[in-house]
Amino acid sequence: MSHRTRPAAALAVAAVVLTTTTACAAGSSRRAGDMAPSGTGQAAGPAAAAVARAMAKTDKLNSFAYTMRGREPGDGIAETVDTDGSLSVSPRTLRMRVNVAADGDAGRMELRKGGDATFLWGGGKHWLKYKTAMLADEQVRHQALFGLENEFERNPAEETGQLAAAPDIARNGTETVGGTTTVHYSGTATLDQLRRALLGKPREAQLRGLRLINRYTAWGVRSLNMDLWVDGQDRVRQFRTRADADRPLDMTTVITRHDEPAPLQAPPTDRTEDLSDLTAIELSKILKQAQGG
Repeated sequence: MSHRTRPAAALAVAAVVLTTTTACAAGSSRRAGDMAPSGTGQAAGPAAAAVARAMAKTDKLNSFAYTMRGREPGDGIAETVDTDGSLSVSPRTLRMRVNVAADGDAGRMELRKGGDATFLWGGGKHWLKYKTAMLADEQVRHQALFGLENEFERNPAEETGQLAAAPDIARNGTETVGGTTTVHYSGTATLDQLRRALLGKPREAQLRGLRLINRYTAWGVRSLNMDLWVDGQDRVRQFRTRADADRPLDMTTVITRHDEPAPLQAPPTDRTEDLSDLTAIELSKILKQAQGG
């Protein structure tokens, strides 16, 4: 996407979509663990067992809130990413705010997803509303989310589970995270080890894991250096991922509000451009036109 950051370009496209649509147009529930491949791991010993317990606890989460902050390569440009969100499995809801800055440009977007409605805000006055079912189509999802689906579909619980694939999990003493005493674990895994950890998992979990690994591959990642902080109740509090890579990758995830659901709030109707009456074909055509296709 030339030299414009993805969010900045998406904001411009969102404005065109609103203008175009004004002129042209008057899932099954899963446990959080299903979205968080914990992996069988290759390490043995007390540290690996403690990480396995934390992953099992994460598997049972029905809802959580989180932040993700750091740097990653993005589309060829080092990006500073600042994300916060919440996820609930039953009822199925997702809220995510994404702030990305790169190459002197910055953008803010927010996604709210619940039931059959998905709302996307790109910094202006209005939100865009889609039928969630439309996003099952890969092309429509890519267009409707302005190419940011990898950001919006990230699951921090999935990423914290990657440490279980490391063959060298070690305990590094206790540290305080957000006022809570935690035990710090660390380990390193290659991308091949992450792939092997997906074997035997449900097909959807494998696909999600492979999509994440494919992103690492595109960024020139050879291996991940991971740190996990677990509290006295075997709950994951913090996870950090750094990479042996061609470009900067250093992301820290903090998980909060374990099993404290936050009901999804739909944006005000007078600030929402409702595209849910369009068919997937109509929506795709409008989005393609707005994005210069």
